[in-house]
Amino acid sequence: MVFCGLHCREVLTMWRCVLTREAIAINQDLSFSAADRVSNRSTGAQVWSRPLSNGDLAVVFYNSHSLMPAKV
Repeated sequence: MVFCGLHCREVLTMWRCVLTREAIAINQDLSFSAADRVSNRSTGAQVWSRPLSNGDLAVVFYNSHSLMPAKV
């Protein structure tokens, strides 16, 4: 199951990114581990990572300030 919280005006754009085979595979990975926030800048730029069951590492870059781009 994939949970997503976002503004209703952004639904169509976000679902195209969230509902990819790769994103769903990461969400459903058998490692059952949570992601850790490894960077949180005052600009709104965040970096999250999560180990996967095959030894790979999933990394997400998230901009919590939706009105301006963030440098990571």
